[in-house]
Amino acid sequence: MAKNSRKNIDQRRTEILEMLAQHGEMKLGQIARDLNVSSMTLRRDIWYMQEQQIVNLASGGRVSLREGTRLDPDIYNRKAQNHLEKIAIAALAATLVSDGEVIGLDASTSALELSYHLQGKKNLTVVTNNLLIPPILSTNPTINIISAGGAVRSKALSTVGEIAEHTIREFLYDKVFISANALHATNGLSDTDMDEIQTKKAFIENTQQLVVLADSSKLGKNALQKCCATERINTLVTDSNAEKQQISAFTNVGVSLKVADL
Repeated sequence: MAKNSRKNIDQRRTEILEMLAQHGEMKLGQIARDLNVSSMTLRRDIWYMQEQQIVNLASGGRVSLREGTRLDPDIYNRKAQNHLEKIAIAALAATLVSDGEVIGLDASTSALELSYHLQGKKNLTVVTNNLLIPPILSTNPTINIISAGGAVRSKALSTVGEIAEHTIREFLYDKVFISANALHATNGLSDTDMDEIQTKKAFIENTQQLVVLADSSKLGKNALQKCCATERINTLVTDSNAEKQQISAFTNVGVSLKVADL
């Protein structure tokens, strides 16, 4: 697999964590051989995860999980759900981004998918609480990346809490791209994770345009707690599997629709 492939950008990091969870402690050379990557590529991964307080790097190149870190594969299970739809939605959403803008991306897998399509943009400032997005966008030196600090949720590979929310609120966004578990034309955008909901609300507060990325399976559904009212959403990007009545329900309340062909 090519070194700049998606696996080497994000999934490789999860593979490293899985290996550490299984073996307890490993040396850098062993990990590099098992993953068939260069030592420099691996060190970048480890330095990044060390900065995010997920792993420890000791003398002699010994790597271990930081105490309290647990790997939960949910993010990759979620990433696999409706993946083709998310790819199409992300590609279409990227056309809404212009060079030089200030962009907010939440911790959703839809925002993660979008980040791949932003790699070719110029002079963006991207603020995110998604720990997988910074290494993806760091391949472009013209993109200024702000990783919102805070409590690291190793299960979701994101940051939450007061510090993350404070960082997010410090910026004035041209556009914010978020997703959630459910989107209903009457009841708005909703989710089940209360910590993530608070970071989404922080993003929403200071943006000129709120863009929701929601595949067709989420439309007409409700989750535990509201993130925002439908009227706050400027644009909804969904896929062509969406039912006509769902499309009409959102356009009737003034939401602009972008529908990605599958």
